[in-house]
Amino acid sequence: MTQLHQAGGLNSQEGQSAVGPKSSGFYQKGAAADGGWGFVLPRADGTVEVLPARNGAVIGSSEEADVRLVGQDVSPLHARIEVRADGVYLEDLESSGGTFVGGVRAQRIGMTHGDVVRFGGELAIFAERGLVNYEGRVEIEGPMVIGPRDRVAFVDPARAHARAGHSFSIEGGPGLGKSTLALLAAEERGGPATHFTIDANAVDGEAFTAARARKPATWIVLRAERLPRGLQTELSQTIARESGAIVIATLETPLDRAVGDGLIGPAFAGLFNGRRLMVPPLATRREDIPGIVWALARRLGIDQSRISVDWIEQIARAGWPGGVTEIEEVMREALDAGDGPLDAKSVRRQLSRPPSSSPSLPAADDPALARERLVDALSKSSGSIASAARTLGMSRQAVYREAQRLGLEVGKRRTRG
Repeated sequence: MTQLHQAGGLNSQEGQSAVGPKSSGFYQKGAAADGGWGFVLPRADGTVEVLPARNGAVIGSSEEADVRLVGQDVSPLHARIEVRADGVYLEDLESSGGTFVGGVRAQRIGMTHGDVVRFGGELAIFAERGLVNYEGRVEIEGPMVIGPRDRVAFVDPARAHARAGHSFSIEGGPGLGKSTLALLAAEERGGPATHFTIDANAVDGEAFTAARARKPATWIVLRAERLPRGLQTELSQTIARESGAIVIATLETPLDRAVGDGLIGPAFAGLFNGRRLMVPPLATRREDIPGIVWALARRLGIDQSRISVDWIEQIARAGWPGGVTEIEEVMREALDAGDGPLDAKSVRRQLSRPPSSSPSLPAADDPALARERLVDALSKSSGSIASAARTLGMSRQAVYREAQRLGLEVGKRRTRG
């Protein structure tokens, strides 16, 4: 079992990259609260651990490492993290097992959010924001595999909307578990007798009429953009007449686009009153994929001794336009191919690759990494706002706004008493 240990006061002021009084005229006004950044480490038992990071930290198995990671082929002092204005970099410290990002072994290599990283034989996903949201367990609820961050982002909000008696939409591509999520939310309002499901691909008019007479508390509409406009109107009128009744609609097209294209009527769209949940594609949440693989392996009865690190890494680096369903198909194909170890050679089909992404400042609700990158840009430009702006690809006004948001004073000279 991999052991994680944070050494050297990782969460203390001493462990942070400090910016004191500068002749260049900028200084930190105080630390900002955020969810942190670092590495997500899914485990075979369903747990998800996190490895917080900071500028200059050394990751390794030794007690001398700033961040301790004990695992297969992890060297005592394995790799160093460097935050620069143009992104985050890993420097391999002549480790025996190597440092890999996106399958590439390198002495020094950049990382972006969602990159698959390997320290020797230990697999991780780099997360540049909201690290605290990833820790917990990956669980299976019916056909849906739910990670800790998914629970926070859209599973718990869906259940909360249903409990409060609010109609809402669930949007996202195929194979992401939208229908299962709708059902989980509907069950917050009672058992199967209290809800009725309409599949817009095969509408049963008689069943719809019978359901209106039964007055279910929750209507689930799958692929709502394909529901005929006449039925949308009838359903909207039904919801308006029945106190407490709600609609949970799944869409593979964003709601605003469906309305603009005339696929969803204004009255039906108005039921949701802006309550829209997005289930992102797996290509943009690769940190979920290793946990999904381990969860599916348990469901399929695959002994974990058969699963190799390179197999999980290959799956984690793929795009998966078909969602969790496609991952399960590939895993079943590998099982059918033989009884030996599941490695990269057992993947028979050509896996799609997600689009590459360039480093960007993290979201405004989690400023830790953005702050360190702005500090680096200002330091290397001797406090010149114009120079820092060019390095970051921002306007000078945007740098001032970002500095204010991140708790940095710029353009002033601080004197010592």
